[in-house]
Amino acid sequence: PYRCPPGPYERACLIADWLKEKKPRAKLILLDANSDIAVEKENFQRAFTELYGDIIEYRNGVEIASVDPGRKTLATNGGPIHADVVNLIPQQRAAALVAKTGLATDKQARFAPVDVLSYASSAAPTVHVIGDACATTQPMAGQMANQQAKVCADALTRIFAGHEPDVAPVTNSACYSTITRSEAGWMTAVFQYDPAAHVMKPMAAASAASQGWTRENFKQMSKWFDALMADTFA
Repeated sequence: PYRCPPGPYERACLIADWLKEKKPRAKLILLDANSDIAVEKENFQRAFTELYGDIIEYRNGVEIASVDPGRKTLATNGGPIHADVVNLIPQQRAAALVAKTGLATDKQARFAPVDVLSYASSAAPTVHVIGDACATTQPMAGQMANQQAKVCADALTRIFAGHEPDVAPVTNSACYSTITRSEAGWMTAVFQYDPAAHVMKPMAAASAASQGWTRENFKQMSKWFDALMADTFA
């Protein structure tokens, strides 16, 4: 898992948008360790071909073994790649505090497994972990952290009153993705607790994504962000 699922593709689009104007002969090679575009596939695939077909070269299933800054070379499973500028996104993990306190007990010791009914740590039940630091089936995103905080707070309120946490929590993840400097797309996904698997599972019927990108979406993105920040830090 990594923070902000659309992030790397969105970043590639914005860089390509700048290159299109400032350095139209430049090439941007997007190396993706995933087998395919992980989120908003239709929109990003269209952007890579229709808007930035002469600039972006998307390569999937690429694993980077090392970087040689002196030679400006990446060693990958597909052979060496030379570049003037490299924007490397390394394997991500929770803050060092999570590992030092013994909470990062997932297979790779990167994030903290939790009970998604209360976000109590699997390693220390009196400690509750939300957002990018916890290991769940939900995306690591700002709105999701906000949603998890509400589930966690509700669970704690119930526990302090001598009751059990809500057995059917629902969370929502939504975000806007900038495709150009003035246009954006969006996606949303709803997750519901699966008591059999003890995980949050996406509800396909309640998930959606924009068809393309518009200036109006770009304007709405600022309003969405302001509302999320106001709700989170009120």
